[in-house]
Amino acid sequence: MNCDEIQESLSLYADNGLRPEARSDCYGHLEVCPVCRAHLEELRAIRRALTTLSRPLPPPDLIPSINQALVAEAEAQKLRSRATLVDLINDFALEWLQPRAMRYAFSSLASVLLFVSAGHIFVFNQIVVRMRMTWWWWRMFSVMARLHWLT
Repeated sequence: MNCDEIQESLSLYADNGLRPEARSDCYGHLEVCPVCRAHLEELRAIRRALTTLSRPLPPPDLIPSINQALVAEAEAQKLRSRATLVDLINDFALEWLQPRAMRYAFSSLASVLLFVSAGHIFVFNQIVVRMRMTWWWWRMFSVMARLHWLT
C-alpha cells in the first residue's frame, strides 16, 4: 500500500475500525514510513485532546422549545387531515413550484432575451446582405446594359 491509501484509512486504523488484513497492511506500512507514523500520532493527539474537553450543556429552554415544536407539528397534521382535496393540491403546487420557479426564472428570461436579440441581429444581417446583393446585381445589370448599348 502507498502513503495515499494508508492516510485515507489511518482514521479507521486509530479507531480499530479496519478489518484484520487491512490493519496488518497499515501496520506494516507504518513500521517503514515516518510520515504516516507522524500523521497517525497527530490523529491520536487530536483524539486525546478531544477527550479532555468538557461536554457542552444543553440550553435551558431546549425541552420547552421541542415540546412547542411537537405541539405545532401535531396541529399542522390535524389541519392537513381535515384539508380538502383542493387545499392539498394547492399546497402541493405551491411547495413544488415555488423553489423551482424562482430559481430558474431569471436564467430563463435571460435565455429568451438572448435568443430574441440574436434572432434580430440575424434578420438584420440578412437584410443587409440582400440589400448588398441587390445593389451588386443592379450595378452589374447597369454596367452590362451600358456595354450592350455601346456595341
